[in-house]
Amino acid sequence: MAVVLLLVLFFFARKGGTAADPLSDPLVFGAWLYENHCTRCHGPYENDRIATDYETERELKKAVENDRCQIPWGKRFGGELNNKQINAVVLYMRTWEQLDSPPELPELPPPPAPEIPVIKPQDKKEVALIQSPEKKDDLNPAVRNLIQSNEVAHGAFIYTRHCYRCHLAYEKNRMGKGFTEETVKRTVVNGKTSTQMKAFSRMKGGDLKNSEINAVVQYIMTWEKAGEPLAVAPVLLVVPDIDPAMFKPIGLPQFPPVKGNTARGERLYANQCTRCHGRNGQGYIGRSLSKHWGVIRKDLRIKSTIKQGVKGSPMPAWSQNSGGPLAAADLDDLVVFVKDLTPKP
Repeated sequence: MAVVLLLVLFFFARKGGTAADPLSDPLVFGAWLYENHCTRCHGPYENDRIATDYETERELKKAVENDRCQIPWGKRFGGELNNKQINAVVLYMRTWEQLDSPPELPELPPPPAPEIPVIKPQDKKEVALIQSPEKKDDLNPAVRNLIQSNEVAHGAFIYTRHCYRCHLAYEKNRMGKGFTEETVKRTVVNGKTSTQMKAFSRMKGGDLKNSEINAVVQYIMTWEKAGEPLAVAPVLLVVPDIDPAMFKPIGLPQFPPVKGNTARGERLYANQCTRCHGRNGQGYIGRSLSKHWGVIRKDLRIKSTIKQGVKGSPMPAWSQNSGGPLAAADLDDLVVFVKDLTPKP
């Protein structure tokens, strides 16, 4: 009887503690941290589902600490968040993705907490990263009204100011033709490996907020659905003055080579791929893999195709993040095997 009474008292004490301090729950704590640190660049999580870019929790944590964010958050890198706090942010994002919807949370406490001071930019570079690249106060009122009232109009304006330098007017080089909205957005966010196409997302070191990237994507996809130039106000399509800096070459992004276990990759290939691509990669239902790929980074091309699949073909997405069966290590093992397949007579 005494034991039962102690258990009941413990339950109510714990329940009362949770109610008094909702941030004692790691998931709630992570959501609170995300709202008060990450939304300034990414907006609400559903607007920029960061975790989908990473195969494992470890990769995501590393990205938050120092690897991808333009503000290093990990304390060991001079940031504001300790290991427990970063784990909580990662837990919130991973839980969101597992549910594919926002987790149920209590009302979050108001910011900021005393132990986590508001970040104050230390130099002009950080200020530029946090502020919008477009100063709305400098915009013509007519332009401001147009871009605030219509996302496609906003996208046309952003496209002209950021994409025209390489692609000219959209009808000159319809980059989105034949691609899904997801693919177009991913390209704008991350850039294209081994090309002059840089990453435009602020998380990747670019100039655009997530809302601006979404607007550009909507402009491109709406143009493609219409199949002809859109009725956009000419004032939004005025090309900015030439800046000599625009003609400086953009450094190509550097990605480490994909590394894995070739023997494991061979077993995975035998179990998963031979039915479509043949025992030696010679092709059957699917295309031949024992070929010259004609790209600079064959390993990245192969990995991207395996991860995402091929839209409109029997080739599915194999990454667990996309609903497939393969973990990150499996993908790497498979890539190192496939890239070494040599053309056979």
